[in-house]
This record gives sequence, C-alpha cells and structure tokens, in this order.
Amino acid sequence: MLITLSVLDAGLGEILTTAAKLDWLLDHGTRVLKPETRYSSLLTIYKHAEVHFEPLGVVAALVSWNYRTLYAHRFLLSLI
Repeated sequence: MLITLSVLDAGLGEILTTAAKLDWLLDHGTRVLKPETRYSSLLTIYKHAEVHFEPLGVVAALVSWNYRTLYAHRFLLSLI
C-alpha cells in the first residue's frame, strides 16, 4: 500500500493537533479547573458560593472520517 504525501500530512496533522491540545491541558488544566468563588447581588452581599469543576471522564464522539460516510451518518442519526 502506497502512502501518499497528503495522507501522511493529514495523519501528522491529527497527531500534532492532539499533542498540542494535551500539552495545553497539562500546562493550564489545573488553573482552569481550580475552584472559583462567586458573589451574588447587592441584596445578598453577605453570601457567596463556590464552584468546583469536576471532569466527568471520557466522552465519545461519533464522527465521520471522510465526506462520503457523512451522508450515511446523517441518515442513520436522523432515524434515532
């Protein structure tokens, strides 16, 4: 099987994009997910709330890998 340059570029593009997103999460994830204190309006100025972000875990995504299967996915998902 001959791998063309465009297929190789597309594969590397996916890998590099995913690696860049993981790198950003490692650098900024703890800062973004730290608890926040929020204050309410002037009528209840003596009250405050804390927001704790808790990641839910792994999320699945149903995506088509090429344009031709997009039509099949749209048809199948409309049946659900």
